[in-house]
Amino acid sequence: MQFANTPTNMAQTVSNIIDSYKMGALRALAQEPVQNALDAKRLGHSAVMVEYRLLKRSTDKVGNCYLLTVTDTGTTGLRGQMVSKEELEARDFKLKPEENWAAFEAQGYSKENEDALGSRGQGKAAFLYHSHIPGQTRRMAMLYDTLLEDGEYRLGMRFARPVDQVMTPPLFNEEARATILSDQFPLDDNLAIPLNIEALREVGTRVIVPCVNDELAAAMCPGGELSRWLQRCWWRAIQLSKLSIRVVDEHGASEEIAVPRWWSDLPRIKGKPSPNGSWVQLRDGGRACIWGDLPLEDGYTIRRLVMLHSDDFEEDEITKDEPEYAGIQILRGSQWIVTRDARREYYDFIPREKLAGFRGYVEFDKHTDSALRAAENSQHDGFGARGNKGKIVRNIRSELKKKVCDFSAAMG
Repeated sequence: MQFANTPTNMAQTVSNIIDSYKMGALRALAQEPVQNALDAKRLGHSAVMVEYRLLKRSTDKVGNCYLLTVTDTGTTGLRGQMVSKEELEARDFKLKPEENWAAFEAQGYSKENEDALGSRGQGKAAFLYHSHIPGQTRRMAMLYDTLLEDGEYRLGMRFARPVDQVMTPPLFNEEARATILSDQFPLDDNLAIPLNIEALREVGTRVIVPCVNDELAAAMCPGGELSRWLQRCWWRAIQLSKLSIRVVDEHGASEEIAVPRWWSDLPRIKGKPSPNGSWVQLRDGGRACIWGDLPLEDGYTIRRLVMLHSDDFEEDEITKDEPEYAGIQILRGSQWIVTRDARREYYDFIPREKLAGFRGYVEFDKHTDSALRAAENSQHDGFGARGNKGKIVRNIRSELKKKVCDFSAAMG
């Protein structure tokens, strides 16, 4: 294999990126690959499918280990031509919208008609971080194959040893398929990745993360921590039939990521909710209120705000310091970004003994979503509230506080 070196210490860069996720590396792995897949949705496909699958392998050098594959379908795949480092520099690090392959392999680029949040390497870092290649130094690797609409098949590879290396050129068509089907992909004279994986049959992309350790593999099984993060990040897109996600273990047992039970009582809310709020009785005796088209300053709009409470609900959090459900989830583009913590923000309105049963979410029109994205951090897990960009965030916080007060009063 031919590898193109860069001066980047990729292992350190990856660690710096993922360690900055305040809720941990598994949230990054649940969030970034799915976001990339949704961004690459293929024209004419109503939904994107993402599958996380564990495979158990064994080699003389590595011993028993796991591979994680993350496969998306209903997408365009990693289309577009290869763009060399020299050509990218000549273009002033600008890529065209359809140059997905080049974007996946590049670092520090920007795309026409897009903001810079997707160009900082979070997606690549989320995969590489979970690979633990044996050796005296921290090393990471990932392979990626894609089947395009015109039938072309490609296989690429990135190795952080710790210097950043990219296989150049990638493998194409039958050579790519034969390599994916082979028992071993050589990294160096003393180490090879055990593959023996079927080639892709549907248009889309797959990333293969080798040498996942036992502790991480346990968290990646159906019902494990990864599944819980996938639900938290993407339940609304699943509810709106934009997305489906499956988690599969090495024995073939699988789990479809589902909408949380408290929101399953409120399926796709039809029609336009009233700005004054519409109340719904839940099956377990709880109550919900739905507001719609709430105006904010500067022409921005809350498209939908939903709150509910039931004494039957217990606290359901992975992390204790940063809430996932215990408060009001702020959604941007059907993706959970951050939760306004009921314990810190709304303790004046909600009694302590009622906090566990309180849930809420808020979503916006496209114009407001765009303003929120400008205030969003690169980890997609928070918004900056300072300065002119943060004005929209401050206005949303103020409106939510008013509506929580109204909800609490109505609930007695």
